[in-house]
Formats: sequence, structure tokens, C-alpha cells
Amino acid sequence: MTSLRSRILIPLIALTGVIFALFGVIAERAVTRELTRGLDEKLLVMAQDVGSAVELLPSGDVEFEPEDIGMSPAEEERDHAFYAIQDASGFMGIASRNTPREELGSVVPAEGEFRRLQVDGLPLRICRHWVERKPEDEAEDGETAPAESFLVTVGVSATNLDATVASFRNDLLLGGAALFVVLTLVPLLVVTGALRGLQRLSREADRIGPEAPGCRLEEEGVGTEVAALVAALNRAVDRLAQAHEREKRFSGDVAHELRTPLSAIRTRCEVALRRPRTTDELRENLQSVLETSKRLGRLVERMLLLSRYQRQGVELSLRETDLSEIARDVMSLHGEEAEKKDISVRMEVGGPVIVQGDEDLLRECVSNLIHNAIRYTPNRGQVTVSTWNGSAAGIVVRDTGVGIEKEHLDKIFDRFYRADPARGGSGSYGLGLCLAQEIARLHGTRIRVESTPGKGSRFEVVFGGDEA
Repeated sequence: MTSLRSRILIPLIALTGVIFALFGVIAERAVTRELTRGLDEKLLVMAQDVGSAVELLPSGDVEFEPEDIGMSPAEEERDHAFYAIQDASGFMGIASRNTPREELGSVVPAEGEFRRLQVDGLPLRICRHWVERKPEDEAEDGETAPAESFLVTVGVSATNLDATVASFRNDLLLGGAALFVVLTLVPLLVVTGALRGLQRLSREADRIGPEAPGCRLEEEGVGTEVAALVAALNRAVDRLAQAHEREKRFSGDVAHELRTPLSAIRTRCEVALRRPRTTDELRENLQSVLETSKRLGRLVERMLLLSRYQRQGVELSLRETDLSEIARDVMSLHGEEAEKKDISVRMEVGGPVIVQGDEDLLRECVSNLIHNAIRYTPNRGQVTVSTWNGSAAGIVVRDTGVGIEKEHLDKIFDRFYRADPARGGSGSYGLGLCLAQEIARLHGTRIRVESTPGKGSRFEVVFGGDEA
């Protein structure tokens, strides 16, 4: 796995190297072009001087005085300078003693040119320039020769130019290499310093675990961009810590809930086995064991259902479902339970309220809400079930029960949670509301609760609209 430092530095160094290489090539070419241009200007002046030293006589003969060009043999020797004059046919009638005649050849260009020659390993730069000369005097017979064009070729050694370019190239390489190292070290130090905070966060993250649930990542000393990530990670760790705490509490709650019915079964069996029993006594003990086993079975079944819902392993059978019809059916199933406590049941259900949902699961959700309302409503209280329709659809279950304290409202949907622990022996496992909330979540909504201690509670499930 490539480190973050490498991911940042390798492209940066590669890009810096490419930029330096391009800059070096461009700079060398620019210097070479500028030096060559200066040398060509010098050669052009030399060619013009040589051309001006050519004199065309009235008879048509050419006269050339080398002294007129101001170039001594010593200068020619030192600079490897030469000159040559050709007529339009290519005939070289005038040339210095060191002129490379074979390399120049007899072919003359239509226009002047600058080019480079290599003579005996020596680099030469030449300029070929056309000049036109006219006789300055008239001939004795009154006839004057016509003007003629001459190709003047001059050249000098390009050794100094090449040496200057080579020296510039070496300086550029040395300076560029030094600057490249500096520009590589600077981002290396900057990136290392920037990543030091991440390394610290990595060490802090290693300390987070069940044995240190309160440990969190330090948000100070990191960049603005990383600070947002650290804050998000801390929130995630908080949620994981809360989930871990809930799992620990769940394990304890499961053990507590299972211990009571198992103890009852064990006690009944021990009592029955202490001495011989009549058939009726054995039947009574077995009946008690059976009821306790059924209760234990219902607890396990609800725990399995809850586990299945929370793993999102349920495939919903979505279809158009009437909440009003579900409310009537479920209310009739709990009629006997309400009658035993002399609780008044009021239905505020009008026409059909159609939602997209799984009918069986929605029936289970509403049943848990109504059962919870009846269980915690005192005798001669009232439970009201109503449905409504509009921009959104929903169902509301209200009761005149004991209500729920404010500090318990955000916990009543937790597994095995009871706002009043004294009701633990009432047959309630603290799973009904948790199951109802999971079913609502599977349908993309949630149960909202409002409660006033001593006056009652209101549970609402909304499908669609902004409240879903």
C-alpha cells in the first residue's frame, strides 16, 4: 500500500522535474538562438564589408582589395575567418587562403543564407549574401559594362559560441539540480509536518477500544480540512460506543429476563420432585411450567424478530394498505384486554387511509402501540385510535395513562427499557415499542411520541410528507 506522503511527493517531484527539464531545454535553445543571432549579425556585416570591397570596372573586370575589409591575416588565423566571392555562375574568383572551397561547392543559393559547416572537426558558421555592383566610371569607348551580382560568403569559427552554450548548459544543470533538490526538500518537509498530525491521530485511534470507551481523537493541532474528518470520526466513535454500551446492557437485560422464567421452571420442577404427587398436583405443576415456557418462548420469538428487523434482513411485501382497516382489526383483538381494565376504547377512523406498506408488519406495529397504551393506562381510562389523510397519511394512538417523564422519552424505544422498573413483573419485556419503531424504520418513517406525566401519551406514525 502506497503511503500518503508518497502519493503527494512522487507526482509533485515528477512534475517539478518535468518543469525543470522543459525550462532547461527552452532556456538553452533561447540562449543558443540569441548567440547565433548575434554571430549572424556580425557575419552579415562582414559580408557587406566584403561586398563593398568588390569593385566592378567599366570593362567588366572585377577588382578586390583585401585591405579594404579591415581583416588582417592574423585575425583570419585566430578566428578561422574566411571570405569568398562567386559570380552568378558559381565560379569562385576571389577567396581567402583558408576558404573551405570543397565544402562550399559550386551551387549558389537563390537567396542569402546562414548555415553551419564542419571542416576538419572545426565548427564554422557561414553567411552567404548577394551584392550587386555597378561600374563607377564609363569606358573610353563610351560603353559601360552592365551591373553584376556576386555571392559573398564569409565564415568564422563557431567554437566560442559552442563553448558558451556548453558552459551555460553546465551552469544550468548545476544550478537546476541544486534548485531541484531545494524544491524537493521544501515540500518534503511541509508534507512531513502536515502528516505529523495524521500520525498522531493514528496513534490516538489505536488506543480507542472497549477497554477505553471514553478515548477520542484530539481535534486541535490539525488542519481545517482534517479537523472536519476528525470531528466526524469522533461522532462515529461516539455512536459505536453507544452501540457497544447498548449491547452490554442488552446482554444483561437478556440474562435478567431469562433468569426469572427459568428460575420459575426450575422451582416448580424441584417442588414436584420432593415427594410423590397426585395426578392433579403434577398436572398443576406441568401447567405452570407450560405457561412459563410459553412466556419464555414469546420472549425469544420477539428477540429473534427484533434482531431480524435490525439487521434489515426483512423483505417487505409492499402494497396498498388501509390503515383504517388495520386499526379496526387490531383494536378488536385488544378489546378483551381493555374490557378487563374497564378502559374506554374510542375509534376516530373515517374513510380508507391508503399507504404503501407491508400489511402484516404494520399490523404488528399498530398492535404493539395499542397494547402499550392499554397496559399503561389505569382502570377506567381511555385509549383513542385515529387515522388521518392529507398531504401525508398516519395513525395516532392516544391514552390517558401514567405518561412518560421527559428524561425517558428518548429511551423508550430501546430494547428491554422500561420507564418504570417496577413494572418488570407485569408481563412486559420492554420489546414492544422497540419492535414498532423498527417496523416504522423499515417503512422509511419513525414513531413520534409526546407525553405528559400523569395525563397520558400520544404515539404517531406518519407515512409520506415532510414528517416521514
